[in-house]
Amino acid sequence: MKHLLFLLLLLLSVRSMSQQVYQFTQYQVNRYLLNPAASGVDDHTEIVSGYRQMWLDLEGAPESFYLTANIPINKQKNKTFKNKRARQFYYSNNKYKQHHGIGIMMSKDEFGAFQKTRVQASYAFHLPVTGPYRISFSPRVGWGGTAIDDRKVSLKIQDDPTYQYFLAQGENKNSFDLDLGLWFYSDRLYAGYSMIQLIPNNLTPADVSKDAKMLAHHQLMLGYSYIVYHAKDFDDLESRNIVLHPGAMIRYKAGAPVNVDLSLEVDFEQRLKIGTTWRMNNAMAFWTGVYLGKTAELYYAYDLPTSQLQPYQRGGHEITLKMKLWRNQFSTKF
Repeated sequence: MKHLLFLLLLLLSVRSMSQQVYQFTQYQVNRYLLNPAASGVDDHTEIVSGYRQMWLDLEGAPESFYLTANIPINKQKNKTFKNKRARQFYYSNNKYKQHHGIGIMMSKDEFGAFQKTRVQASYAFHLPVTGPYRISFSPRVGWGGTAIDDRKVSLKIQDDPTYQYFLAQGENKNSFDLDLGLWFYSDRLYAGYSMIQLIPNNLTPADVSKDAKMLAHHQLMLGYSYIVYHAKDFDDLESRNIVLHPGAMIRYKAGAPVNVDLSLEVDFEQRLKIGTTWRMNNAMAFWTGVYLGKTAELYYAYDLPTSQLQPYQRGGHEITLKMKLWRNQFSTKF
């Protein structure tokens, strides 16, 4: 297969790149992508589309595309306050009610001749904890399919066992997908834990590669919003303020080292965002985003490689479009 053995050996030797699920730099823009329990957190319906191209100049490099939507149901609107004392008084005398969130996700990943497609749906249940804090839990279930594109195959070894296995399987493999998520949050902070790809599925025979099984990925997300400059209300993140958004992502998969992302985003009065991410033993990323009115945001990110792949490629691009629609429009009696 064209450059397949080279790429597989390279991936196995560079352990930090051994993640099998989508990896996006701008995960703060779409937290639902990595954690289904984040559906229904906001006061509006959120529709996000993203595209990522990795390892520029390397033939057969990974490309990823996704489209997600999540909707809150019966959610109380986040409160805003003139000062910190008013905020504390409100939460000492009032309590949020439970609400729900539903979401859908479609994604496609390509790596050379290989393709992976996922279509999933989720339901999240949100419970109040204390004051402004809430917790949610969500399963996300659906279909996952892997395939090989014959048009991109050029065998150097005619009896390549990986390719022969895919031929024997009809070049396509369908499977049941299951993700689980837990999300603790307020209007200022969040902490989420998710398990992605919980059901293992073999891609090749065991004697070809131990890493050819789709394994569960564990992900921990942390973030906080800190208002640096108060243009209007003291406690309103949606006013014309300057807000810092530090965040962290920790990833783990059996047989691979722990991966850590540290990020910092600055929001300038809901007009412009700039940010950077350090990905351990992998890359430095820089991004910017602009507000397109009150309902849309457009982002671009560029990754600068720092791993062993650096001599072979020029990094990666990422583009994200986010839509925020229909605030507090959905309610039900359940």
